[in-house]
Formats: sequence, C-alpha cells, structure tokens
Amino acid sequence: MAHIYIYAYDNSRDVVKQSFYDESLLKHFTKGLELAKEIGNEQLVYDAYQKTIMLASTSGLNEIAFLYVIRTYEFMKGHGNIYVARVLTSIGYNLSAMGKNELVDNYYNAAINMLYYLKMPEDIAEVYYNKSLNYIMQGNYKEAVHALLVAMKTIIKLHLNSLRVCNTSKVYALLALASIFSGDRFICERYLLSCKQFLNYVIYRVIDTTRTEAVHDYSRCDDEMFLYSFASAMLLWHDGEKEEAFLRFEDAERYLVNAEGNEFFAYSIYRESRMKLFELLGKNELIEHERILLEAHNKRMHEIAEAAPLDMLKNINLESLSDGHINERQINMLVKQHGLEKGLSGLKASDGVYFHMADHYRCQ
Repeated sequence: MAHIYIYAYDNSRDVVKQSFYDESLLKHFTKGLELAKEIGNEQLVYDAYQKTIMLASTSGLNEIAFLYVIRTYEFMKGHGNIYVARVLTSIGYNLSAMGKNELVDNYYNAAINMLYYLKMPEDIAEVYYNKSLNYIMQGNYKEAVHALLVAMKTIIKLHLNSLRVCNTSKVYALLALASIFSGDRFICERYLLSCKQFLNYVIYRVIDTTRTEAVHDYSRCDDEMFLYSFASAMLLWHDGEKEEAFLRFEDAERYLVNAEGNEFFAYSIYRESRMKLFELLGKNELIEHERILLEAHNKRMHEIAEAAPLDMLKNINLESLSDGHINERQINMLVKQHGLEKGLSGLKASDGVYFHMADHYRCQ
C-alpha cells in the first residue's frame, strides 16, 4: 500500500511546487512515507524522497529538490554511510543548480571521502561528473575537463556503459564543450567524434509517423544532443563557419526545449554565445529574444537562491563525516584495484563456461 501512495499520486509539477510552503499538501506521498517508516522499510523511504527530488529538479524546482534532499539526510543519517554520501552529493548538485557555487565543493569532497572508504569508485566518478557541471557554471573550463577525465577514466577502467547519473555520450559531449571553451579546438573535435559514435542512432534515425504502436522514447538523449549540437556550433564558429554554426545552434535550441531543466549549468553561456554570434551575423532581430530569455533565467536563478532554505545545512557537520583529504592518486589506485577485480571475476566466469563445455564434450 505504501508503494501505491508514494508512486501513484502527487506526481504533477503544480502539486510538488506547493509542497515547498506546506509539505502536507503531498497527501498521498506523506501517507505512503508514514507507512514505509512504520514497517521499517528504509529503502522505500529513501526511494520515495528520491522520486520527489527527481520530480522537482527536472521541473526546475531546485529549491524544493533541496528541501527534500535535506529531509532525506535527516532520515538516513543513522542508516548507513552510503546513503549519507549520496545525499551529500545531492546537496552539492542542488546548491550548484541554485547558483550557490561557492558552497558546493565542501559537500562533494566530503562525499568523495566517504565513498573512498566505502570502496565505491563508480559513485566517486559521479561526484566528479557533478563537480564538472559546477566548474562549467563558474567558467572554470579546464577544471571541468579535468573532473570529467577522472569520471571517464573510471568508466573505461571498470568497463562501464554509463554512470548512474548520465550516459557515456553525455560525458563526451561535456568534454567537447568544456574543451572548446578552454580554447582546445582539436581536443573538442576528438571528443565530438567519440560522442557521435554513441549518438549516431539518434542523429540519423528516421521517424516513421505511420506507426501507431508504442516506440522507444528518445527523450533521454535530449541532454546529450543539446550539448553535442552546442559544442558543434562553437567548433564551427571557431573555424570561421558562422552560418553553419547558426544552423547548429538552431538544432541545439530544439533539443534544449525538451531537456527538462537539466541544462542549468550551461544555459547562460549558451544564450550569451548565441547573442554574440547573432550580432556577428547581423541578425539583430533575434538578439532581443535571447536577451529576454537570459534575463528571465537569471531572475529565476535569483528567486531560487533567495528561497533556498540554506539554514537547514547547519545540522550537517561535514567535519564529523570526513577522515582527512583523499587525493586523486588514492582514487586512481581504488579504480585500478576494482578494474583488476572485475577483470578477474569475468575471467573466472568465462573459465567456468569453458570447463563446463569441456565436461559436456567429454561425456559425448
């Protein structure tokens, strides 16, 4: 019954928005949460909060996502370090989304520290991915590239298809974008080619409008396609192909519409870049529209920052959660160790299949 109350109701943006002022307005969600706590289902309580956080953040309601991240911490702080580490990562992400960039690293570094001792390199890679978004917002593109490379090294060493928070294609797209903004044209092109290998099925797909049955939902690639198109436009512009860059920017705009608020970290530089290109092309009639959109975005960011319940952070003692600074050399060793263990376990599994097949043929 708790599952039904939590997942079947209170899923609209408007209802979630109202809960910032009165959490009891999420009537069914609150009832489900109470039932989950009564029966001692900690995982369900955690998942329930994550559901509301996801609904809020994808709707651009980061102040509400932040509220429920803190609620998650308050409940989970005595229920295992992995949950606390992930909540610290969520706090960092939502602080970044609210424009509180200067506060972010403290929470990310505390999360990395905990995850290192828990021996969870994939989660550490996700923290570095999130750190890169904060660096992009701050215009610190070289640090963004560095953080993304730490995440990518983990993906490669552990033979992962993706991270929990994003596809590999998005990491490549971000690397391309951060590279071109840091002035590295050739590295940008290289990462765009890598990204394209993952996204070819989206770029070249032909939509059959005669089909009436359910088809695969490609909306999850809108983030990647936006970043890929944006980085491609910047590369074309760098090479002097301004008209082609304009067309690629128009592609990016279409994908941005469907990206569901997930591109907050690149929104300002995207609008500012479009305005500069439009000015160079003499498309002055388009500049004012871009300026209006950028001002509206900046106003919303200011409102979110003002509304953010930052006083709730005072109950989180980061010093008590950290056991000293973990450096990247230690992280690299952890990734290497897990990569070797994963390789050995895969080898043992294949050996088991081989010996099973050998026994089978001996019996023939």
